[in-house]
Formats: sequence, structure tokens, C-alpha cells
Amino acid sequence: MTRQGKRPFFGIYFAIVLLLLAAYYLYESMGTTMITYAQVQDLFRSEQVESFYVKDGDSLYLSLRGGLLVRNELGSVAAFREDLGELIAEQREQGILKDYDYAPVYTPPWWSEILMYVVMIGIIFLFFQYMVGRAQGGSGIGLSIVRKIIEDHGGYIWATSREKEGTCMHFVIRKYQAPPEQ
Repeated sequence: MTRQGKRPFFGIYFAIVLLLLAAYYLYESMGTTMITYAQVQDLFRSEQVESFYVKDGDSLYLSLRGGLLVRNELGSVAAFREDLGELIAEQREQGILKDYDYAPVYTPPWWSEILMYVVMIGIIFLFFQYMVGRAQGGSGIGLSIVRKIIEDHGGYIWATSREKEGTCMHFVIRKYQAPPEQ
């Protein structure tokens, strides 16, 4: 019989998922400042925008001359194009605006990265649990498989053990006899 170690409480998985969610939202909000649409217009008119791109369909990210990254939640990319399209084209021709992308960049759903981390943590946890089980002597299922095979062939199995010497496994199995030829 092997010892079964205690399995971690399910709450540890829940705590890890909550921690990953919090880290994801903190990471997303760091490094960008939210600005109003009026401020976006002012930045374009004062030629402070170096490049911009639209992410997730309606999040406008502006890279400014000082290296600052700001963002605005657009109501509509089409309205943004209509409103500032000519100004953006002029600034592009003059070399003021280096790079831009109206097309929304595909980003996977917010939960997919968290799911990936949870699966990776689960796999690592199961691997370590397997290795600990192996270090404790295995699951003990091997002998029951051997017993079943031997008994299915009309044999039997037993073990003898001597202290400080070890255990010896014995089995008897019928010799195969070919059926008589006719």
C-alpha cells in the first residue's frame, strides 16, 4: 500500500486565478493615460502625435513626441476617420505623423491569457504531484495488473518478505500446450 499525500485545497487554484486577473488588469492600465476625445483632437492639431493605432476595435493609442503613450476609447473608428482623416493625411505627407493604423489590431479575448497561465500552472502542479508520487513508491497499480494477467492464464502469485532483506515475488503459471492436431 502506498501513502497518498494530501492534495492542495481547491482554494489555491481560485487564489491563483484571482491573482492573475488582478495582475492582468494592473498591467493593462499601466503605462497609458486616458484622455478625452477633445484632447485627442488638440494633440493632432498641435502636431504632437508621432504615431497611432486602433486596438480592440475602439481603443485609440497615441504615441506622442515626448515618448508618452496615451489612449482614448473611441465611440466609432469611422467617425474618427471622418473627423480627423484629412488632418492625418496632411501630417502623413508632411512627415509629422510617422506611422498609423486605422484597422483594429486583433487581440485575443481578455480571458485567454489568464486561461493559458492557469493551464500552465495546472500542468506544472500535476507534474510535481506525479513526481512526488513516484518518489513515495508509485501508485501500486502494477502488482494488481500482474495479478490479473497471471490469474487470467490460470496461475497464481504470492510474495514472501524478510525484514532488512526485501520482498520476493513468486508466481506459477500453466505451461502452454498446443491443441492436438486433427
